[in-house]
Amino acid sequence: GAAEGVDNDDGSSYYAVRRNVFYDSEGFKMDYGGHNSVFEENIVISFPSRRRSNSKCVIFAEILSSDLAHRVRNNACFVPNDSPSLIFMASCREGQAGNLTNNRYYTNNGRAMVACWDENAGEDINFEDAQRAYGIEAGSVVSEMPRQAMTIVAMARETLSLRPEMVETQ
Repeated sequence: GAAEGVDNDDGSSYYAVRRNVFYDSEGFKMDYGGHNSVFEENIVISFPSRRRSNSKCVIFAEILSSDLAHRVRNNACFVPNDSPSLIFMASCREGQAGNLTNNRYYTNNGRAMVACWDENAGEDINFEDAQRAYGIEAGSVVSEMPRQAMTIVAMARETLSLRPEMVETQ
């Protein structure tokens, strides 16, 4: 099976994936012809049990024209291990990179890398450099992981519209 929270491929199209929490998985993946899906307001907690992995928050393994592009926006992705790159793009060029905006990425050191395969032969580049060079991830930011796990739990509750009294405690 896939390790992604959403594996939108083999022609999977027009899905709206909103307000979910994905734990111990990667985020949104697209290849093999899927298009025009929306992945928004989700929380991804990527492989916290692994010390080092190739965790990705977003994987676009196929180039799509802008009229077929997926929209990945307003998500939070937590990668509590030393993953080399958080985003994999077949191409970071404008009109081929999908529509990624206003996402929040959290890492141990507050830095993130992007793999722009077509432009850099798979070499990772700094997140902010990718934003400037290719115009991707407008409004998106990278920050250090929250110091308290309860911060992430509170974000998950809000995403799932859970009130504290709805969650049983022991």
